[in-house]
Amino acid sequence: MKRITFLTVTLVTPFITHSMDGPKYVTPEAIIIHKKDVVKLRLTTYTMLQNFQSDEKKSAYRLIKVIEQTNCLKQACITERELGFLLFNQKPSFGSSIFSNSTIDHFHASVFFERLGKYNQNLAQQVHISPNKAQLNLHWKNQHLHKIAAKSTAFGITIPESTLTEKVIPTLPAVDVAAFDALMLHIGKMIQEDSKIMKKTAKLIYHNELKNQPAPISPENFQNLEDTH
Repeated sequence: MKRITFLTVTLVTPFITHSMDGPKYVTPEAIIIHKKDVVKLRLTTYTMLQNFQSDEKKSAYRLIKVIEQTNCLKQACITERELGFLLFNQKPSFGSSIFSNSTIDHFHASVFFERLGKYNQNLAQQVHISPNKAQLNLHWKNQHLHKIAAKSTAFGITIPESTLTEKVIPTLPAVDVAAFDALMLHIGKMIQEDSKIMKKTAKLIYHNELKNQPAPISPENFQNLEDTH
């Protein structure tokens, strides 16, 4: 079996229910329909969480990519919470088989999507948007100019405000860089926690979903990725 097929089946394979007599939860149809994009997002998320640094440009760019892929799936009516609960139910061996030297696992990923959901919800309520790569680069450039101007005072030099006004190109008011920076800091703290803590955290987050554990679905419902190529 090809590797990519295994990943797809692993990601959208039916969950196991704790009690066959209890209420059944069926994997959202949208996730099954868009399984390839969900697999891609999962891999992007794990890549982003590996060696994440809250003050590193590469980490910020990877986070933007995760946000963009998530927003695409949201257009297909797949929520961050559904993605988080899906990852919560994944086998730990999946992540460790790819990232063997990593302490990041599916519990970290599931908690991340809950935080991402809050981030997107808050932006929507304030009619703000998350920065893209170009907007973030512009923000960093402006910060750098202000830092240089501030340091010049140590030399007895004052950069005129008119010069800074001319050089600095502000981002659009709706681009919420501050919220993005806060998200970066929270992810940095989250990945420092060990798996046991993250598992307990995820159980509290998805308490209601866990009371309605999904029922098994026949593997025949899923096509191999190569069949759709």
